[in-house]
Amino acid sequence: NPDHLITKRFYWQAGAGWLRNTFAGVEGREAFRGGVGYIWTDPDSKGVQFRTALLATLTHQSETIPDPSTADTFVGGRVLADLTVPFGGKNVLSSRASLDENLQSTDDFRMTWWNSLGVTMTDRLGIQVSLLLYFDNLPALQEINRYASESGGLPVGPPLGSALVPLKKWDRELAVSLVLNLVPKKPAPPPAPTGAR
Repeated sequence: NPDHLITKRFYWQAGAGWLRNTFAGVEGREAFRGGVGYIWTDPDSKGVQFRTALLATLTHQSETIPDPSTADTFVGGRVLADLTVPFGGKNVLSSRASLDENLQSTDDFRMTWWNSLGVTMTDRLGIQVSLLLYFDNLPALQEINRYASESGGLPVGPPLGSALVPLKKWDRELAVSLVLNLVPKKPAPPPAPTGAR
């Protein structure tokens, strides 16, 4: 969802996204969003950049185990913050945070905070380390077996049935990636000729 400038600092954006994360109990989530944002730093600067945005959202979510107490489709709002800090020439530190609020059920809100450090090692090779933190105040449900007793901390079977319990509210993901630049380096322009006397 590219930004479209209204003025030098104000912009609007619209977009759509799809997410599938069965580990978090999400079979599929389609989200549509649109709103306005503001660039707090000098947009023409090659230094630190910071921008925020406020968006309206429409979300439809299918869970691996349906929760009858929650609505599958809901209207919400999203607050975005994006910070980019270049350093050491071609290296970049990026931090992006988003807060999603379900306006029909205010207990249902999510936070995603993504941090990335990109370091250029050569003209063609770089490394990126990223950490994603995720919070869901009303996580999806999971099914666990129930047992009558346990021995030494382990359940004694067979199971008597099952129960639905919510997943953990916090989740995190760490990734390390090698980045390969296939675009050839532009040749240096030839020196300007010197005038003959």
